[in-house]
Amino acid sequence: MRKMAPMSSDHPTGKSSLLPLNISRQYEEASHAYFARFRQRLLLTDLAGKIWIGKPYKTGGSTEKERSHWRALAISEALRWGQPSMVVCPDDHMIWGVPITENNKIIAGMVVKPRPFYDENENPRSLSEKLTEACEALLSIAEKYNLTNKSLLKLNRISAFVEREKAEAIHESKKKVYSDLRELYLLEEASLLSAIQRSDAKQARAIINRILLHIYSREPRSLNLLKSFSIELIVMMSRTAVDTGVDATRIMGLNSSFFSNLTRIDDEEELSHWIKSTLERLIEEIQNQQSKRHQERFSKAIFYIQNHLAENFGRDDVARYCGLSPGHFSHLVHDETGKTFSEWVSFYRVRHACQLLARNQQSLAEISLECGFSDQSYFTKIFYRLTGQKPFQYRNSLNQPSPGK
Repeated sequence: MRKMAPMSSDHPTGKSSLLPLNISRQYEEASHAYFARFRQRLLLTDLAGKIWIGKPYKTGGSTEKERSHWRALAISEALRWGQPSMVVCPDDHMIWGVPITENNKIIAGMVVKPRPFYDENENPRSLSEKLTEACEALLSIAEKYNLTNKSLLKLNRISAFVEREKAEAIHESKKKVYSDLRELYLLEEASLLSAIQRSDAKQARAIINRILLHIYSREPRSLNLLKSFSIELIVMMSRTAVDTGVDATRIMGLNSSFFSNLTRIDDEEELSHWIKSTLERLIEEIQNQQSKRHQERFSKAIFYIQNHLAENFGRDDVARYCGLSPGHFSHLVHDETGKTFSEWVSFYRVRHACQLLARNQQSLAEISLECGFSDQSYFTKIFYRLTGQKPFQYRNSLNQPSPGK
């Protein structure tokens, strides 16, 4: 039989005796840990904000019923947003809390005792930072002592984030007052094209969402009109994909499939999904093309280096040969090799030197010049750095007979 918490003199009501003993103990441990860190007391309440464990208090001229309401609000707001949220009370105090759960059921709440939201003796910025830290830390302490459902609150945080994004999109659309759909299209077109060219799917989706939100907020509207605009939008995005280098024949094949699906769409939600899916496919094609071009340029760089090792060339020379800016080319080299341009070239020069040393015909001075090193001492330094041997040691190791011969 499960043990229940005993009655305590700190319990204003007998309802606390209905709590599982482990919850009461975990709450006491969490309360001590929180007080030790922030010097603020906690209260254990029911979902209506009535105190179960902790000493009652008074703030301003408020009644206990009003204080219970604010405590309950702090718990419900934490549940709604998936994290503690500050509740400002009319008596110039603020509180925050978290829900307490058992077996995925919300059974109580843990709330901080109200504290003034201003202090004449403390810098407002510093006080704000302290209060924010104390508010956020309440959740981590509740999770540490297994007082709340971590997964449930995480899901609520994600849901709240999604809802906030929707609200921001609505707010953004209200700030932009367009006289008609065509004006909207013209204003957003450049940004959308730029996002597609950069393969920035997140930004492109945000612009598409803004356009769709404006379209769907207008009355009257017809599905055929929306489909007509959608076709124009996809054609424009397809043209952008071709401009970035995607094979035009492939885009035409994709569009044939896209438009075939479009004829079967019979509601606005499905049309919105179709536009976004089409956008994703086009951006995927652009990314594939960019990856292919990336590899082609990297192969051109390797070809140039291998065929000009004896020459005095620099990063800008190879970048120009590959059709890239010096900065972009440096990023390409680092992404592919993890090395700087000079380190990468040194690798090829030393590798070629190893091949020449294996033939055992040329002098070290001749080999250093053929591999593009300015002098033999520098050649020896770089060779040793990459192989752990000096050039003559490497040559001698190749000429030594194998054991047993």
